[in-house]
Amino acid sequence: MSIASSEELDAVFGLESEGDTPEERSLTSKREFVRSQHQISIRQPDAPGRWFRANEILRLFGWETLRVLAARPASPVLRRGADPVSDLRKQIDALGVSEGGVLSRANVSEVGKRALKSKSQVPFADLEKLAQHLSLDSDLLGLGSEQPEVSRLSVRLRTIGSGPRALSEASVLALAEAAWVIGRQHALQNMLEHPTYNWPHDPNSDYGSSMTPAWRVGQRLAELTRETLEVQPGAPIESMTRLLEERLNIPVVHVRLPKEFAGATIASGTLRGIVVNQHGANENVWVRRMTLAHELGHYLWDSQERLEQLVVDRHADLQSDYSNIHDPVEQRANSFAVEFLAPRTEAGDVYKSIVNSGSSGSEGIEAVMRQFNIGPGAASHHVRNELPQFEVPPGPQGLQPTDDIKGLEEFSVSFFDPNDVPESRRGRFARLVGEAHAAQLISDDTVAAYLSIPRDKVETALTFINTIQEATPSPS
Repeated sequence: MSIASSEELDAVFGLESEGDTPEERSLTSKREFVRSQHQISIRQPDAPGRWFRANEILRLFGWETLRVLAARPASPVLRRGADPVSDLRKQIDALGVSEGGVLSRANVSEVGKRALKSKSQVPFADLEKLAQHLSLDSDLLGLGSEQPEVSRLSVRLRTIGSGPRALSEASVLALAEAAWVIGRQHALQNMLEHPTYNWPHDPNSDYGSSMTPAWRVGQRLAELTRETLEVQPGAPIESMTRLLEERLNIPVVHVRLPKEFAGATIASGTLRGIVVNQHGANENVWVRRMTLAHELGHYLWDSQERLEQLVVDRHADLQSDYSNIHDPVEQRANSFAVEFLAPRTEAGDVYKSIVNSGSSGSEGIEAVMRQFNIGPGAASHHVRNELPQFEVPPGPQGLQPTDDIKGLEEFSVSFFDPNDVPESRRGRFARLVGEAHAAQLISDDTVAAYLSIPRDKVETALTFINTIQEATPSPS
């Protein structure tokens, strides 16, 4: 790379900026930059367009692109013959969805829709919205950069969008957006130099045999996981959400899918994350904890090849007795989930202590549910498998989780200010966005784009994020 002259640095970053390198100048520059469909330029007062901080635009495009602005009013960012709209339409085809469906879900402006139809210049903000809902990196649109991980994910999403158990177009697009959030969350963590939790074990290819059924393997993996995470033997898991997000740095994305679906583990290249449905049985926190634990079993222990299949788990399967599930992969994950949340020996001891004191079996199951914060089906199946000598009744169906456990698991997701921040962008993702903004790594416009809100609501969102940052304990 050629050396940047002081004259070039002054012209691009302004005379008030300081330093001898583009990186140093960008950190002290008060200038903002605008990207359109085809080029970037220095932002003029009150100019429209998608704008970035100086250090942000330098990080995205590099000095060789920015230095052109020392002599010209704009610098082209597209590779010759490349076009952002073509990239988007290729991805629409790859996912097997309709352009109209994507335009509607991404809330593209009327100006953007007309521009797409007339093949004229589309506002970059609209291109960015479309990219997010198609699981594309908007920074790479029109740059001729291949996104092989996204291509592989697209094939898997298209696969689950067809066939007898197909997901609807809206559900495929919800999962595609979730994949974008997962990828962007990993990028934010790297940008902020957050330490990555290094899981010390390799994936486990043992899904059972005639001698050792898959559910037994799942139990053993749950025991090893608790031991690795230094969870006290028999202790309940206080919050699955915080364990995944704060301790393990696993992106957890909340989406809206048909009620029968529980969750999924998404792998896009080496990046993984967990998707949880906010509809259906997961509205009960106990069920949602089981879903998260089930997906954690996939996330930690399934091989990349298994995750390449992208199975969307269903509530009916997760709430079944794990020993009766025919698919060994799901049987192992179900067994892992309940054993991780409620170690069988301790769950059995809780049940026996209640029943042996003269109380009913129903009260024994209620005690297990309360102790480990699991649902009635999971509690009764688990205790029945552990204590076959007991007549274990079904769990009480009317019992509800306490407000305390709801708060621990739903913190900053069920409620967010402003309310129009999508659930998929809440939780730890929003906190990372706020942290990156506070570190002056991203602009107000980027906050608006990442949280999918109008610019005039950014200040409200950042204030709320700051509040929940202060209320969120550091991971232990």
